[in-house]
Amino acid sequence: MPASTPAIIAEALAAVPSPLQTGLRIGAPAPVDAVARAIARSLAPGEAPDAPPTWLRPEQAVAFRRVLYAVDRFRGAVLADPVGTGKTYVALAVAQQRCHGEAVVCIVPPALVRQWRHVADTLGLSVLVWSHARVSRGALPSARSSLVLIDESHHFRNTAIRRYEHLAPWITGQRAVLITATPVVNRLTDLGNQLRLVVRDDALLDAGLPSITQVLRYGHTHPALEHLVLRSSGNEWRHPTRRDETVQRQTTSKELALLLETIDSLSHSTNRSVQALIRAVFWRAAGSSPQALLGCARRYHRLLRHAQDARESGRSMSRSALHWFTAGAEDQLVFWPLLTDGENSTDLDLGDIQKVEGLISQAQARARGPDTKCHTLKAILADRRPTLVFTTARDTVSYLRRHLNIRELAWCSGTNAGIGSTPLPRAVVLDWFRPGVARPTCQATRPTVLLCTDVAAEGLNLQAAARVVHYDLPWTSVRLGQRDGRALRLGSKHAQIEVISFPLPEALEKRLRQQKILYAKGGLPVRLGLAGRPTESWRWRTELAQQVEEGPCVEGCATIRAHPRGILAGFSIHGYPDPGSPKPANTASAVRLLSVAVWIGVDGAVSENPEVITQQVLVSASCRGTPGDSGQMHQAVATLTPVIRDHMRRLRQARWTKPQLTPDQRRVIQALQDLATQSARHRDVVALGRISRALHFVRGGHTAGEDAMLRELTRLSKQGLIQRLPSLPQSDPEIGALEVRINGLILFVGEGTT
Repeated sequence: MPASTPAIIAEALAAVPSPLQTGLRIGAPAPVDAVARAIARSLAPGEAPDAPPTWLRPEQAVAFRRVLYAVDRFRGAVLADPVGTGKTYVALAVAQQRCHGEAVVCIVPPALVRQWRHVADTLGLSVLVWSHARVSRGALPSARSSLVLIDESHHFRNTAIRRYEHLAPWITGQRAVLITATPVVNRLTDLGNQLRLVVRDDALLDAGLPSITQVLRYGHTHPALEHLVLRSSGNEWRHPTRRDETVQRQTTSKELALLLETIDSLSHSTNRSVQALIRAVFWRAAGSSPQALLGCARRYHRLLRHAQDARESGRSMSRSALHWFTAGAEDQLVFWPLLTDGENSTDLDLGDIQKVEGLISQAQARARGPDTKCHTLKAILADRRPTLVFTTARDTVSYLRRHLNIRELAWCSGTNAGIGSTPLPRAVVLDWFRPGVARPTCQATRPTVLLCTDVAAEGLNLQAAARVVHYDLPWTSVRLGQRDGRALRLGSKHAQIEVISFPLPEALEKRLRQQKILYAKGGLPVRLGLAGRPTESWRWRTELAQQVEEGPCVEGCATIRAHPRGILAGFSIHGYPDPGSPKPANTASAVRLLSVAVWIGVDGAVSENPEVITQQVLVSASCRGTPGDSGQMHQAVATLTPVIRDHMRRLRQARWTKPQLTPDQRRVIQALQDLATQSARHRDVVALGRISRALHFVRGGHTAGEDAMLRELTRLSKQGLIQRLPSLPQSDPEIGALEVRINGLILFVGEGTT
């Protein structure tokens, strides 16, 4: 045996009680407040090291770095900062950092095209602004971008609408920032559908979440979503304060009761979902204004006549006719889920024609009579404070223009706008309620009231307003927040914004249950971590770092004489890409998969309760500690080891609990396996390599566009499939070895304990 060969002496080997424990290392003794900061900040989402541009506000820097990190690692993220906090600027800063001078594609609502171009021009950025409406028509930019910005992305929450079907294939392979303060509107899957435009369904697999879609579909959330849904607390923003007021609920007048009796007598349709849809539209119109009800009744009368003509000619009415009927209600889309798939015939009851004619006469009489609701609004506006008045019906805009008797009343509904009786371009009207915009010199008196439908409720900067009036309440808390955000936003010159709501009369509230619906939907953002107390969701992890005072962070250990006795520890699990997988771009070799903070009591009970962790971190950050005894620290690590092992086991298990393959995946895999057999016979190494890469891609999670790509692959011949192999997207790298890093360890030894 050569002399250089090492010798193994059996007598020198000893059994290791815990192999994992031997690999754990704790830092050197350090001040307890510095260790507490290290634990707190280790829980926050990852941040890129890039410096923000000088035109960003200091409070926007954290959001900028977190979005950059998520875009680099996962290809996309939802920027969900509160309404009015400058998300446009943060998104453009991210685009400037990653697009390197090329034009940035910005897909925005039609009403915001002009505003986005103005902001980009002000910042000197090259942008291609594209409207949601153009996407709906199937028109998409010919050029691809290094990064796409999608403003008000909650408009892409429904996979069945045309704008989603058109955008999903086009955006495949591109990175994107989804910008919305309200990513959930009706259900948690709203968020999943938006994310799947750019983020693969198993993107958070290595963080313990096998399928984003499945967890949201079953009404659950997961802490790993903090990597993709990024929201600041809002406490750091210099917003005006708000004062809420609710107008006293109106009693149901005799005239309204008679109208409701007539509405309830209408049969509408033998199809129960169609019946519910039409009846709800009538009730909503009755709660808005007499003119809105009259307009609704007239449209329905024309619809019935159309159905009568169709029936006489042997044809049936379709959903498109119902769409025309509900077009007068700005929020009519909320009713479409009532129509189940496959219901092509509306089957309207033509016996309603005479009843509707009677309803029209009743509504005309009520429109000529006194209106308590309109009277109340007129009294509110008498102080001439700049006010935004929101209604859900265009007919109500016309009605209030006639009855408020305000000469310089600005109004905006759909494509029409004006001041007083003078029609004007929509942008000119809205400019009167924007700060810092040159006003037309031809206007003698500044308008103080903007009367509008929800066309002005989204994304617009109307900070000149000091009050928001909800003349009609919307169906969702999301829409409510969007309306308030027109005035409650950065740049407002007012110290306080007044928000006034008009509830429905009691009889209509019983029928529509609007307050109950708003309350229920208002709970969705809380479950997702976008509202409510931080400790009610994973958001506490993000905000804990902001609660500790500024100062140095040291990944070390310390002892503190405080009760209760126990161990406060923070650790992270990092993963290294499998040697056979390509390394992800723009990331270090090791990727942080999970960060955890735990409290272990003297009885061995382990707690990850947010309130417990928050309290112990804040206590540690505000106290002076002492260096810990090495023996005590090693014992603490031994106590911590089973907790770490349990979290590592859960991460490993996530890889074995991936969702079942879809039928499209199984068909494509079978076709690829047949091709592999054929290529093996011919010893075609190049083809086998392409097939292997394709199999990795097909078996993994996908974006919505990649799912559509799989459906196309199932229809290809063998030769066509072979030709498509080189152009298939690359699969994500798999994680191999794991590494645990202890971010901080603090022993609570009790008062007077040595």
